[in-house]
Amino acid sequence: MAEIVAVRIDPDTLEIEVDRVSSVHDAGTVLDQTLLDGQVYGALVHGLGGAAYEEFTHADSGQPTAATFLDYLCPTSAEAGFDLRTDHVVTPSPLTPLGAKGCGEGSSKSFPVAYANAVADALAPRGIDITRLPLHGEVLHQLLTEKENS
Repeated sequence: MAEIVAVRIDPDTLEIEVDRVSSVHDAGTVLDQTLLDGQVYGALVHGLGGAAYEEFTHADSGQPTAATFLDYLCPTSAEAGFDLRTDHVVTPSPLTPLGAKGCGEGSSKSFPVAYANAVADALAPRGIDITRLPLHGEVLHQLLTEKENS
């Protein structure tokens, strides 16, 4: 599989918006194109959660501060409205009767990396290094402040 992510970062709010995602998978023999695309899209949005929203935070005392979905953010349909382009390479599996393989799951792991690289590329002119996830406006503000103060 391979994925490319394009993002836009608002210069005033530092809000990161996923603009477009291209994803290519080798699912072997495609049995149902609609279900396959749904698996890929679902895994991409799952990866978006880890890349941009889901964060376990704690007070200095160790008490969790993200104990409800009001504090522990997850992507919704509003954040999942990005342009998605998918394609599939068909290399039938010799190990299954129909030649099918698993597909989609990998995007939940590769999307966060592609997202972080897209943000790093967008911020490269400002000399910002991306070394952790999730990435959201507050994190970008911290990184930019640290850069200005160093």
